[in-house]
Amino acid sequence: MGLKEFAITSNGEKITNPRVLKKYEKKIARLQRSLARKEKGSSNWNKAKKKLAKVNEKVANIRKDFLHKLSTKLICENQTICLETLQVKNMLKNQNLAKSISDVSWSKFV
Repeated sequence: MGLKEFAITSNGEKITNPRVLKKYEKKIARLQRSLARKEKGSSNWNKAKKKLAKVNEKVANIRKDFLHKLSTKLICENQTICLETLQVKNMLKNQNLAKSISDVSWSKFV
């Protein structure tokens, strides 16, 4: 498991990291700025909040779909699966890598 490649199988097959959050990062930032400019509790604030929630949900659904399809594929193709133990919580303390590690979502995969 890594940041560039999501996983590498024993036969050398590389599974690329989809980097879902990176694709939607600018859109989320724009919607968050828009939400911050609205008066809290107003109808426009509620509309902006729904738009932001929809994009965040889309990111979560894409990530969940990728993990589900990958795990199903690995289970169908292999008899034994071995994973390394990762201290994700400690790795997230590194500010330079925290966003990338969260985007990969190793803990959900395991």
